[in-house]
Amino acid sequence: MQLITETLRRYEDISGQKVNKEKSAIFLHHNVTGGDAIVAEVATGILRKEFPFTYLGCPIFYKRKQKAYYNLMIQRIGAKIQAWKGKLLSYGGRAILIKHVLQSTPIHCLSVMNPPNNVLMQVQKMMAQFFWSSCIGGKGRHWTKWSNLCVPEKEGGLGIQLMTDISMALFCKLWWNFRTKPSLWSDYMRNKYCRNTHDNAVMWKIGGGGSQVWKKMLQARELVEHQILWKLKNGAVSVWHDNWTGLGDLYTITGENYEWDETYQKTADLTKQGGWDVDILNDILPQELVIHIRQHIHPPNNNVGNDTPCWMLETNGMFSVKSAWQYIRHKQVPNRIYKWMWTKGIPFKMAFTIWRLWKFKIPVDDRVRRWGLEGPSKCWCCDRPAQETLSHVFLRSFAANRTWSFFCSFAGYSTEGLNLREVIML
Repeated sequence: MQLITETLRRYEDISGQKVNKEKSAIFLHHNVTGGDAIVAEVATGILRKEFPFTYLGCPIFYKRKQKAYYNLMIQRIGAKIQAWKGKLLSYGGRAILIKHVLQSTPIHCLSVMNPPNNVLMQVQKMMAQFFWSSCIGGKGRHWTKWSNLCVPEKEGGLGIQLMTDISMALFCKLWWNFRTKPSLWSDYMRNKYCRNTHDNAVMWKIGGGGSQVWKKMLQARELVEHQILWKLKNGAVSVWHDNWTGLGDLYTITGENYEWDETYQKTADLTKQGGWDVDILNDILPQELVIHIRQHIHPPNNNVGNDTPCWMLETNGMFSVKSAWQYIRHKQVPNRIYKWMWTKGIPFKMAFTIWRLWKFKIPVDDRVRRWGLEGPSKCWCCDRPAQETLSHVFLRSFAANRTWSFFCSFAGYSTEGLNLREVIML
């Protein structure tokens, strides 16, 4: 502690800057004795404080992660929603605020931390309550699952993103930086968790073996590591663990029953006189892989620099969180009807109404009856009221029928004998 204090003092003398000890604190493990804590305070002139604490918006702790550590992040999102509570916002306005404000609020924390799943679920619940009822804890009817909204518009959603998918995509970026960008942080992580083992060969020990961040990085590794292609230059990448063939790492694509010859560790070991050593390739790899390597992979050369990583999901080879999110998220089958609904220029409230109508999510009497709310039903728009159903209100009623007939006549279509969805597709 005295050496650290002396180093800081020398820095102050050289730079002219001064450490504000009143705003600084010492954080020690709970097992440190009271006497040692006092010695540290006296040696540095800085008082001790307790874990957890918040630094740059992120909770810092060393015990098991708890929901309480992330209360500040939840409160920030709740404060924004409360500020919008008194405003008359349409569904479109709420969707815009969710996509461009609420979802971006926890991005910094999610980039470096791995919150518990119940924290992410709590955030998503707050967003869902705000969307359907314009406030937190509102009693508005949730007409569909939140996960159904969190897909792109062409797949039947509203373009909102699941927080779990955002978190994983950000950790994919963390894994990419760890694997491809030399830095003090990557060297520290590699020396702590990998040591003499290749990055892709490190096993996740259940019940221990690393921090929560490292464990989440290993989950991201299983999803996207095979999308990192190494373009050979000096041939320093691993023969077996790195994806240098474009097909995946050789440990995976050769199968568990294959006998791997680990005599050769680097791809440069498989060359001879500037070209591939065909004899070695035939000895250690299946014939189809040998053919692929000789036809598509240029042999490494020590005089052209270091091997270059390439992100296979982008044409420019550079990693992007968007491409990682597109790759790992749950996908629905695209439908052209959704593309027509969300045509540019159509007001959101009109497109959203058609979206709800297509999915039968409008509260007419026949839909309400499905919730067990029985009662008399009639259409209040007709002189001779019929039962209020989606088909009647939006297709068979007098007003709806005249509207459809008027516009369909210009296109040469007839709605006779068609159901509601078929008419919408016209």
